[in-house]
Amino acid sequence: MKGLSVSEVIDTFCIYKSKDLQIQNTRSDEKKNTIKNNIMQELHKLLDQLQSNISSFDKVNLSVSSGSVGWHIAHSLKTIDQIVTACKHSNPNEYQWHFNFNRFLIMSVAKKIPRGKAKAPKIVRPEGEISLESLILSLEKVKANLKNWENLDKNAHFPHPYFGVLNKKETENFLVLHTKHHGMIVKDILKS
Repeated sequence: MKGLSVSEVIDTFCIYKSKDLQIQNTRSDEKKNTIKNNIMQELHKLLDQLQSNISSFDKVNLSVSSGSVGWHIAHSLKTIDQIVTACKHSNPNEYQWHFNFNRFLIMSVAKKIPRGKAKAPKIVRPEGEISLESLILSLEKVKANLKNWENLDKNAHFPHPYFGVLNKKETENFLVLHTKHHGMIVKDILKS
C-alpha cells in the first residue's frame, strides 16, 4: 500500500469489503434457496412414494387405521391441492404472523403429527369411491398445481384449522410433515 493516500487505502478496503459482502450475500441466498428447494424436493419424493403405493389402494389394516391405503393417499393429495390453491389465491399483503402454541409444539418441537389425535377437516376428506384412476388423476392434478410454487410470494398463506395462518415457508414444512405422517401410516398398513 506504499504510495497510496489514506483515502485511497480506505476506498480500496471498502471495495474489497463490498465484494466480500456481495459474495457472502450470494452464498447466503444460495443456502436459503437450497434449503427451500430441499423442502420442496422432499415433498416431491414423498409424492413419488405415495405414487408407488397407489396400486395397493384397496389394502386395509384396522389395527393401524380405519382408512385404506387409497384413503390416506387421496387425503394427502387433496390436502396438498387445497392448500396450494389457497396459497395461490391469498393476498400476501394480508398475512400477519401470530404465535400459535399448537403449531410451535407440533411443527417445531415434536416435528411429527401424533396419530389419532385430530380429525381431518371435511374439505380434505376423500369423498366417493377411491380407485386407481382417481388417485392417478389426483396425483397429476397436485403435480400440476405445484408448478411455479417457487414463484409465490413468501407471505402467500392459508388458514390451518389447528395451527393458524401459515405463510409459504410454514406451509412447505406443514405439507412435508403431513404427507410424511400419512406416508408412514400407508407403510404400516402395507407391512401386515
